[in-house]
Amino acid sequence: MSDEDFKAQLAVLNEELVTLNVQARELEETIAVNVGDLLEV
Repeated sequence: MSDEDFKAQLAVLNEELVTLNVQARELEETIAVNVGDLLEV
């Protein structure tokens, strides 16, 4: 694998990581709201 191929693959993986981190934060918020709702019952 050349340096350019590696950099291109790393860029794609980094974009995927950013997307997954956004989704993880959204899920964390949803879970926190749901737990909060359950505990207030």
